[in-house]
Amino acid sequence: MTRTYISVTTPEDAAAQKCETAAYLAGGTEINRLNSNVEAQTLISMKKLQELKVVEDLDDYVAIGALCTFQELIENELIPDYLRKALLFMGSRQKRNMATIGGNIACLRDDSYLLATLVAADAELFVLENLMIRRIPIRDYIKREPNDDALILTINLKRNFDFVDSKRYANTVESLSTLVVSMVKDAGQISIAAAIKTAGIYELPELAAAAMKPDVTEEELIGIAYDLDLPIEDDFRGSAKYKRYLLGVTVKCMLEAAAKGGVR
Repeated sequence: MTRTYISVTTPEDAAAQKCETAAYLAGGTEINRLNSNVEAQTLISMKKLQELKVVEDLDDYVAIGALCTFQELIENELIPDYLRKALLFMGSRQKRNMATIGGNIACLRDDSYLLATLVAADAELFVLENLMIRRIPIRDYIKREPNDDALILTINLKRNFDFVDSKRYANTVESLSTLVVSMVKDAGQISIAAAIKTAGIYELPELAAAAMKPDVTEEELIGIAYDLDLPIEDDFRGSAKYKRYLLGVTVKCMLEAAAKGGVR
């Protein structure tokens, strides 16, 4: 397919060019991959938007520019360790040098490296939409259609929690994820989110409520995972039942780590 490339110099210019037949081009790892779902006649190059490559210290929070690459964030001392762990789920350094955090969020892929962690950590997005800057909780953003017209500008993320951990399941480090699970425990509250292949990205309040019980068993958590009203399907990575089983087991393992003062 022949494509037209447009280079823009401001976020407002980029948003003004966006339409049904156009797509934002950041790192290009999604648009240029084999069998990409992104179909666009016009690509809006974001390369010159250097203001979206800044990471700012906001005391308890860090503001991350949407065009920061995975590798840039891994090497930035302001980035919380729990996000750095999720960024390293992308095993290829070559891809990490290209892929941007904003692009990974906007694709809303059901095998996302980052979204489970960002949702559990209650991240907020600042987006340019209808030429107005809006603040959107990421738990609301994941309910949108992938690659909608909103241009992600920055991601605001809390630095520290009592406990955070994320776990990724895949056949190899380079394979697509079967399941990514993240749990945050802070001030006596628990948040759990997952990116589930064939289903999507979800916050999981049912599992979080069960995890609050001090005597919850692995069997109880697995049973709740089996009963979740989610469109999980069998595929070559594993059956729907297996994915639900992994979800329950992983939450129990994270609870045990939290009780021992594990990953933060």
